[in-house]
Amino acid sequence: MISTQLLVIVMVMVIKGLSGMKELRVDGRGTFNAEGRLALPAFYDMHLHPENAFTLGLTGENSSSTLKEAVTKWSKVRDSMSVEEIKDRMKKALLLELYHGVTHVRIHVDMCSKDIRSVKAAVLLKEEMKEIMDIQTVAFPEQSLFKCGNDLLYASQFTDLVGGKPDAEDDVEMSIKHLSLVTSVAKKLEKSMDIHIDQDARRTRFAEYLLSIAENHVTLSHMSSLHYEDDDYVKKIYQMIRNKKASVVSSPLTAVYLAAEKGYPKGRGITRIREMMKEEINVCLGNDDLQNVFYPFGAGDILLSMFMAINLEQSFTADDWIPLVTSNAEKEFSLINVPSKDFVILDASSFREQMSTMAPRFMVIRNGKILAKTNRESRLIVNGSSLNPYLLMKSLTD
Repeated sequence: MISTQLLVIVMVMVIKGLSGMKELRVDGRGTFNAEGRLALPAFYDMHLHPENAFTLGLTGENSSSTLKEAVTKWSKVRDSMSVEEIKDRMKKALLLELYHGVTHVRIHVDMCSKDIRSVKAAVLLKEEMKEIMDIQTVAFPEQSLFKCGNDLLYASQFTDLVGGKPDAEDDVEMSIKHLSLVTSVAKKLEKSMDIHIDQDARRTRFAEYLLSIAENHVTLSHMSSLHYEDDDYVKKIYQMIRNKKASVVSSPLTAVYLAAEKGYPKGRGITRIREMMKEEINVCLGNDDLQNVFYPFGAGDILLSMFMAINLEQSFTADDWIPLVTSNAEKEFSLINVPSKDFVILDASSFREQMSTMAPRFMVIRNGKILAKTNRESRLIVNGSSLNPYLLMKSLTD
């Protein structure tokens, strides 16, 4: 158990601007020398699909790097797994996220799975992991609401939010019906919505329709098509988002991978994150996928998603991005339930250093307990001298 003194120190550090901390005193477990490392509120991953983590060996590679091929291949293997197998796969993914400093996560589960197995697995996992992680669940139709075989109203009774994916339908008319059904279910259940929407290069503009009819709170996931829209139209959408007090969640790693276009120039795949930040829209980040047909790499580290976003948006004031995985995400997450106040201590003295080295987290603390820590020793041996390469990097970033 962490001492009260330590928790006070960490809270003060967060409030006063994330100053370095010299020492961690842990009751009954000795003293950890933090050596000026940076403490932050623990991270949020606001968009994750853990049910299909590590399934690339089952589905095979995505030869076209398209969402269509990914959905087709995933749907062929999805129903071969039991509830317990899905839950175990989810848990492994979330434990990796925890190791990297995420203690709050919103997971989207495929309600089209046989007997809503994915939904059942997510509900069981949320209860099983509640002491170490705050989990929110979203039931969403990966293939289509009208080809799914399961009922959205029934599946959404078990989850925290109602999901949707209008781009999955065959035509605009069906997509509009899709959104109408999603909003009516959300109203009936008195739940917020988190919708996969406008997530490719087509100017589908479903977000505009959703924002015009939504009566409950809505989160807009992806919105990649805004990169292809003209500025006048985008300004209109921004105003609608602000009027609805909606949030936007971008998942840069998967978005870039699935942004397959013929020829050049190629779009970036992500939405206008930097511009939304300037427009005071609540933007958050998600990892989305982990070593599956939707994204073949990944280690469950939300800072890798941030790294991708920073580079694509060419906005290198690193500290400006912290809210996307802390305070912005907490604002959205807290609309459903109040998250715990957890902390992550980076193995870096500044956020710029962290994003330059991508070092593992030094320590993750939840409710006064150390849930993860890294005791690493790195050595560069040159001409008989032994150097720590991270200290070399630190001297360059100070």
